[in-house]
Amino acid sequence: MNGKKGPCCDSEECKAYKKRSVIKYPLCLHKRREYKRRQKSKKKRQIISYLGGECVDCGMKAAVVDKVTKVGNETFAPNHVFDVEHVKWQKKTFKISNGYSFSWERIKKELDDCECVLLCRICHAIRTKELNKDKQFKRRNIDAQVKSWYSKSPQPLNSTSA
Repeated sequence: MNGKKGPCCDSEECKAYKKRSVIKYPLCLHKRREYKRRQKSKKKRQIISYLGGECVDCGMKAAVVDKVTKVGNETFAPNHVFDVEHVKWQKKTFKISNGYSFSWERIKKELDDCECVLLCRICHAIRTKELNKDKQFKRRNIDAQVKSWYSKSPQPLNSTSA
């Protein structure tokens, strides 16, 4: 925080955000987005290091590089190339990609309970394609989607009618 009472920058977007915000501290929209991006990146690095730092299928390793790099027989890739796979998907309570705002203890519990593994995006796509052949998995996804359709409250077509 910068100690100011008003918006942190002079952009119109930030001023408009400050007017409609109920939050009392002076963190501007741009700084808030940057903060959330840094927090998400930090949490992802923590998850990657907890899961071993390399793809369990192909052996690609996570590193601080701009793009996929091959050095000798080893391949290094940036953090955004890696995904988390729930091996025991039946116990899955949330998607790790949606849980970056959760506490580390909650994320760690999810990783341990579901026996999550680290995969590069290519290996994750291959595993997901194989998993979609499983009728039980496919049925669960369809049931969850239908449930989400019916859990939404219906919106009136015309707000003036009683």
